[in-house]
Amino acid sequence: MVDINKRVGGRIRHFRKAKGMTQEDLAFESKIDYSYINEIEAGKRNPSVKRLHDIAKALDIPVKILFE
Repeated sequence: MVDINKRVGGRIRHFRKAKGMTQEDLAFESKIDYSYINEIEAGKRNPSVKRLHDIAKALDIPVKILFE
């Protein structure tokens, strides 16, 4: 079974790259520190629902897509 943090982090990375954004761009748009974005994408962090909402909003996607 795939670790949920790695799966969600991978989905964030996928959508970020699809939008042509860098981690720095996503950090700025979501008002989250760059290093935290990096750790989320690597599956090293367990982001709160609020953080996932902020990231999804910055990516212009529904939060639920991160879990598909």
